[in-house]
Amino acid sequence: MYRQIKKQIADKRLIGITREGIEKRIRFKIDKVLGLRGMSIQEVKIQLKNSEDRYTSVFASIEDLDKDRIILLEEENIIDEMLSKINDAIDDLNEIEHKVFRAMYLRGMTQQEIADSEGYSLDRIKQISRDINSKMN
Repeated sequence: MYRQIKKQIADKRLIGITREGIEKRIRFKIDKVLGLRGMSIQEVKIQLKNSEDRYTSVFASIEDLDKDRIILLEEENIIDEMLSKINDAIDDLNEIEHKVFRAMYLRGMTQQEIADSEGYSLDRIKQISRDINSKMN
């Protein structure tokens, strides 16, 4: 589960960076290429919808970027929802489960390291880990 959470967080960062880059490219094309400074993508769509001039190709590329941006935004929302569910599940853990969860999934500690640092046996940490997994599912 640690790897899955870590991968989701890394994916969210990459998706956010990509989406922000696309938004900047859209803003650049609207402001600099089309000369429509301060207009939103929706306003540009309305203004240039029936336009058959030299801006058509720029508008088409903006629409393609906007579609990519929307897809990335939806993917970010899916990851946020998953992380929110994990956060809600964490709230259901008791104190020692919470400590073990944080050590395993946030700090990346092994069960032996957790047992040593918390003063529990390895078998007890394994049992707590099983309890956490059952509560998370």
